[in-house]
Amino acid sequence: MFRYVYIDDYPFPMYSVMALFGAVFVIVIGLAKHKALGLRKRDVLILVVYATIGAIAGAKLFSVIGQIVKHGGEPGFWTAEHWLHILGAGGVFYGGLLGALGMAALRAKTGRIELTSMFNYAAYAALAFQSLGRIGCYCAGCCYGVELFKKRLAFRRALWYNTPAGPKAAPCYAAR
Repeated sequence: MFRYVYIDDYPFPMYSVMALFGAVFVIVIGLAKHKALGLRKRDVLILVVYATIGAIAGAKLFSVIGQIVKHGGEPGFWTAEHWLHILGAGGVFYGGLLGALGMAALRAKTGRIELTSMFNYAAYAALAFQSLGRIGCYCAGCCYGVELFKKRLAFRRALWYNTPAGPKAAPCYAAR
């Protein structure tokens, strides 16, 4: 795994570096296609700022809720040291997506931007950011799972079977 990039002996988490590249990529796409999307350049930049704030807040909120639900009754969970560790950890993708869309929609409503234009841009932006952000996840080692050699895999109340619809001879992976 390639968890950190070191610049002058200071470690930068690879996920943060790739997320930054993803945000720059989103801005470049927005500025290049703003006329076709029916947006002004200023609207693109402000939407990205709002979406970034929403993505960070939503990802952390979903992460904290998940930790409380899963481990809230364990001893030592409610200590300040443990909470600093939780808040310093990564986030949850779906929380980030919902937070980003919610904040961008809020900005569209308050900035008198058409929702169709905003969602057309969001389609490009979400895919562009996710493509680079996911590379950061793989470098951090948090999203690729543990290989299992079983025909049936129980995974969060769902059963995945080795079915004809799935890829042939591909190992199954479960989250750690």
